[in-house]
Amino acid sequence: MKGVKVSLVETNTNETHESITNEQGIAHFVITTGSKYSINFLDLKDHAFVEVPTNGNRTQTKTITYIPPEHRQAQQKFNRTGVAFKEERQNFNASTEPTKTHSILGLKIVDSDKRGLPGISLTLVSLDQKTKYKAITNRSGWAYFLVPKGQPYELDVPGIEAFKQYKLPTSPYSVIEYTHLYVPTKVAEKAKGDTILQEVAAKDQATTERIKMTVEVKDFDGNPLEGEAVFYDVQSSDEVYLAHTDRTGRAYFLLPKTETYMLNLTYERQIKPLYVDGKERSAIGQGSISLRYRGTEVIRQFYKGSKRNADGIVVEFMETPIEAGSVVQSYYEKTSEGYDLNFGSNSVVYAPVVINDRLYTSHGFYTNEFSCFDASSGEMLWTVELGEGGASPAAFDDDMLLMITESCSIYGIEAESGRLAWSKWLAPYVICSPSAHNGLVYAVYENDATEFIKSHNQYVLACFDLKTGDVKWQRWVDREGLSSPVVTDESVFLTTLSGSLYEFDAQTGAEKHKLDMGAASAPTISDDRILVARRDGEHGQSLCVIDRNTWRYNIVAAAGYYMPGSFDRMNDMLYLIPYEGGRPLIKDDLVYQTIDNTLYCRKLDDTEVWRKVLTTAPTEPGFAHSSMPVLVGKNIFVTTSAGILLALDAKSGKQLERFTVPGGTQSQPIVADGSIYVGSSNGELIVYQTRNRQYDGWPMWGGNPQHNTVID
Repeated sequence: MKGVKVSLVETNTNETHESITNEQGIAHFVITTGSKYSINFLDLKDHAFVEVPTNGNRTQTKTITYIPPEHRQAQQKFNRTGVAFKEERQNFNASTEPTKTHSILGLKIVDSDKRGLPGISLTLVSLDQKTKYKAITNRSGWAYFLVPKGQPYELDVPGIEAFKQYKLPTSPYSVIEYTHLYVPTKVAEKAKGDTILQEVAAKDQATTERIKMTVEVKDFDGNPLEGEAVFYDVQSSDEVYLAHTDRTGRAYFLLPKTETYMLNLTYERQIKPLYVDGKERSAIGQGSISLRYRGTEVIRQFYKGSKRNADGIVVEFMETPIEAGSVVQSYYEKTSEGYDLNFGSNSVVYAPVVINDRLYTSHGFYTNEFSCFDASSGEMLWTVELGEGGASPAAFDDDMLLMITESCSIYGIEAESGRLAWSKWLAPYVICSPSAHNGLVYAVYENDATEFIKSHNQYVLACFDLKTGDVKWQRWVDREGLSSPVVTDESVFLTTLSGSLYEFDAQTGAEKHKLDMGAASAPTISDDRILVARRDGEHGQSLCVIDRNTWRYNIVAAAGYYMPGSFDRMNDMLYLIPYEGGRPLIKDDLVYQTIDNTLYCRKLDDTEVWRKVLTTAPTEPGFAHSSMPVLVGKNIFVTTSAGILLALDAKSGKQLERFTVPGGTQSQPIVADGSIYVGSSNGELIVYQTRNRQYDGWPMWGGNPQHNTVID
C-alpha cells in the first residue's frame, strides 16, 4: 500500500517516529536499539510491536497485512441445515441489463498478482429463495449474476463455503461489482489413517483456503537437519499433517485456516501452537518458525548405544547447550500497582523465583527464553535461550537455578551470571519438576523412548550433584512423578501418576517404602505424618494422613471434587508440569487445601475451621480452578484461573485484598519482599508492589527447593 503514514511509538517514552510507505508499500525507520515500539497506521493503533535488541542483528523487517474495516466484522453465516436448495445456472455478461426486480452482481476473481482467474466455479446462495445460482468466471475473471434485489447472499468458491457475504440494495436497476482475491489450493498430499503427508515446495504459495508455514530445523551447531519429520497436529481431531525437511532443513506446509495446530517433532513435543484465524478469507497468510533440535537419528543412536547399569538404567546423558541472549528492557511496563513484564508470548507463564532482589522467570511455556531481572525495578540483567521450550517452574538452591523442560532436559544454571553449569537430556517427555536439598538434585524421567522399552520398568528417580550434575544414584519407579519429589533431611518422597507413594533414602537411594494408595497430589511431610490427596472415584479426592512409622493411612476429610480427568493425556503437559491438585499445606496442625473452587482450613480430626468459595465458575472435571494456597505469616494467598488473586487472613479466612490478573493464571503466586508475583496465561508476569513487609516468605513454586509445603 503506497502513501500510508506509519508511526512507531516507543512503549516507555512515547517517542514517535513517522514514515510514509513507498511504491512497494515499505516504510523505513532509524530507531534506537534496546527498545520496543508499537506500530500504528490508518485506523489501527498498537497493531503490532517490534523489538530492537541492544546487540545482534540491527536491521529488522516486519510484514503486515491490512484488512479494511468493512471486511473485518464477522457476519452470521446462513444456517443451511435441512434446506433443500434448487440450482440455477447463469451465463450472463457485462452487457446484461438489470431489471426493476433483479440486480446485476458482477464478481471478478483475481490472483495475488491481480490477474483475472478464468474458469472458477462460483455459487451465489440465497437462503430466502432457497436457490444456488451458479456461474463460471470468463477469460477476464468476471462472472455475472442476475438475482432478486434487496436480499442477502453468500458466495461459495471451490473449497470454501460462505467465502463472502453481500446485502444487495433495494433500489431497482442496480449494478454492483466486487473484485475478490482468490488463490486456489493445489497441494500434493496423501492420507494414511489420520496422517496427511504433504509435499509442498519452497516456491508454493499460501492460498485463500490455506496458510503456508515454513519450519526450519537446525542442530545445536546451526547445521540444517535433513529428513526430519515435522508434525502439525490438529487440535480438534486426531488428524496430523506431516512433512519432512529438505537439505536446507526446511519443511513446508499448506494448512487449512479453520483449525488450531500444535507443532511437534519426533522427540520434542508441544513446541508451539498455531492459531489460524479462518474468518478473514481474503488475507493470504504465511509464517515461519526456526527450531534447534538434537536430531531424531542422534537420539535413536543414543538409546541404542548408551551405557547402562546392571538394572538397565541409562547412566550417561547428552548435554543440552544454552545460548546467551540480548539484554533488552522492552518487556517492562509500569502499572498503578507495580509493573508488568509483557513477554508477548501469548502462553502460560509459571511461578518465578524471587531471591535476593532478583527475579528469575521463563518468558512463557511455548518459548525457550529464561531471564533474570532486578525484582525492584524490572530491569533485565541477563537472559538465555534454553535448548527447548516448556520450562518448569524453577527451583533455587545455593545460588543454582534448576528446571526441566517438558521436552526434554534438566538444567543447572548459575543464578548470578546465567552461565550453564550442567545439563542433561533426560527423555522425550519430562513433566516432574526437580527438587533440591543438601547439595543434591532429584528428578524423574522416562528411561527409554517408547520404541526402545524392553521391560515394564520405564521411569527413573535420579539424584544428581547440585553443582556438577554428576549422577549419585538412580532407582526405578512405576510412573512419571506428580508435581515434584519432596525432600527432607533424610528422605525423598515421590507420588506417581499411577497413584503410588514412595520413600527413598535421600543420600543412598535405598527404597524405604512403597504404598499403592491412589495418590492424587505430591505429599506434604510433617514430622511423623505424610499428608497427601487420594483419588476417590472418577473425579473426587479425599485427604489422607499416613503414619510414617506404620505406613498405614486414614482418610480424615472427604475433600470433594477435582482431579485431572486423565493423567495419561500427554497433551496436558502444560498443566501437568505445575500440577498441584488438592495438595495440602500445613501450619500448626491446621491443613489448608484448595479443592476445585473452594479453599478449606481444617484440623487433622476433620473439624472444619473455615472455608472460602474462590470462584463461582461452573465446575468442570479435569480443570483446576484455583492454585494451592500460599501461606506467608498470617496471610493466605491463592489465585484462580479466572484471574483473581486473593489475600486472606489465615486464621479466619476473611478477605484482606483482591487483585485482578489479566488473562487468568495457571500457577500459584510468589510472595517476597513486600511484592506478589503472578504469571498470567497470556504471556505476562504481573508484579504487585504492595510494600507490605509482612508479604514475604514464599520465594519460589512450592515455597522452597525441597518442595515440602510445611510452614514452621
